[in-house]
Order: sequence, then structure tokens, then C-alpha cells
Amino acid sequence: SSGINAEYGGSYDYNPWIINLAHELMRNNTEVLHLIQHNPFPDTPPKFIRASKYRYHYTKFREGDGVAWWTRDHQEEYFPPLALYQATLKEFLQYHGYSEKLVEQHKDKSIIPYMGMIRGVVRRTDPVILIWTLFLAAFLPHFKALRFRFSLFGI
Repeated sequence: SSGINAEYGGSYDYNPWIINLAHELMRNNTEVLHLIQHNPFPDTPPKFIRASKYRYHYTKFREGDGVAWWTRDHQEEYFPPLALYQATLKEFLQYHGYSEKLVEQHKDKSIIPYMGMIRGVVRRTDPVILIWTLFLAAFLPHFKALRFRFSLFGI
């Protein structure tokens, strides 16, 4: 099999969000940078971004030899080098609804400080505790309702 192809969304035309991600990385958008574990551009944002497709293959397991777990073969260019102020980039983003004006127009400024506080708490919280807390917060009212229903029947 040839891997992902355009029929299954393998082209950036079917995934315009990735072009927007590249655009936001070049803009040094802190909200986007907080979504990734490590900022690949800590000093200055990149002037150009391009993406390539690779096909990955697992290596054979040999205990203790310290080799890589996989190898990769370059397939093709996923999208060409992009520059922040490139006219075709702006046109592509606007065509797909990623306009800076649209983002600013719908941004509710009153919630921004609260979102920052929530992000700070979530980053410092153990993921297991966070998931259990969210689970209990969502389902605890349902458990109380079930207990009330069973108490009506003497169970």
C-alpha cells in the first residue's frame, strides 16, 4: 500500500489547519505554542516553514543494541516553503476561513484571563488526577440521582 494519499485526506488542501498551524508558528502565537510540549523556536519564530511526508518503518527488535525503533524514507514535499507575509498564504487561509480578522472578531476578551488561569492549573496537575476529577464532576450528579431513585424503591 502507498500509505496516506489524497483520496483519504493526505493533501494539505484537505487539511488546511496544518497550513494555519505553520502560519501561527511563524507569528509566534503564544496560544498555539502552549498547545505543543516544546517550543521548537524558543528565541525567534521561523521565517519559513515547509513540511515533508515520510514513510516510517519499525526496525527489527534486538534487545539491548540501542538502535533506533524506526527508520524513515522521504516520500514527497507535503507543502512548499511558506513565508509569513506571502500573498498566496494569506489567500489560502482566507479561502479556508482562517482570517486574522475573523479570529479577532469572535474573541471574547473577558474570558482570556480566566483561560490563562485554567491553563496554568491544568499544566501543573497530574494527568490522571485531572481526568478523574473531570469524570467525577461530569457524572457525580447522575450517581446521586440514581441513588435517590433506588432509595424510593427501598433498594
